[in-house]
Amino acid sequence: MNLLVVFTIVCAIVLIVFTVELVLLNNDGDGGANAPSLSNVSPPGDENGPDEPETANTEPPDDPDQAGDIDTDGDASTPVTQRPPPLGKRYELPMTDDGKKLIIFAEEELFDYEESEKWDFTFKGQGNASLEIAYDYVTPPGGIDGLAETFLNEYLDGGESTVGELGPIADSLLRGIFVTGKNDGITYEAWIHEPLDGGEFGLTVVFVINYENETQKNVLYELLDTMEMATED
Repeated sequence: MNLLVVFTIVCAIVLIVFTVELVLLNNDGDGGANAPSLSNVSPPGDENGPDEPETANTEPPDDPDQAGDIDTDGDASTPVTQRPPPLGKRYELPMTDDGKKLIIFAEEELFDYEESEKWDFTFKGQGNASLEIAYDYVTPPGGIDGLAETFLNEYLDGGESTVGELGPIADSLLRGIFVTGKNDGITYEAWIHEPLDGGEFGLTVVFVINYENETQKNVLYELLDTMEMATED
């Protein structure tokens, strides 16, 4: 009787252990089948794969102000700058009987003005520097080129001069044949304007500057820059 009870208890214990082990094995098999795979997982918010990097906007601006002003030919337009008003006192020098006159502006703190048979603007600073404006004549057969070849003889005491081409007088609105030379450390530059009546020969006006250094030259050029020719209404 006792042996039967013991045997029954042992069998019950074995059955319980076997049942528990069977349940644990079944749970482990289900977990392995349902575990997620890394190869099948996409980043959050993207079902098709990783986000593509954003690309820079390379389209040209639609606003003309950003792209630059363009003219009708398609070229970038250049702003037109006007000359600033000249400084100094306005002088009107009569050129011809029909009302043509030369206008020039000179700062009185920089230049002394004197009028006789010619017009002189003498620099008030140190050294020898001045602008001389005078009449002359273009005569045949040499014309304006012949006048230019000998024009500075009296200023250079017979020294050699160099004749240039027709061009602007400094940065003014006037043009003339350029002549230059040196004498005793002083540089002379002259411009012979075309005949005032517009022909090949006749009355003309000449401009002569003299200076000893670059400072004087710059001041004289600023004076020449202000010149223009006008006709009375």
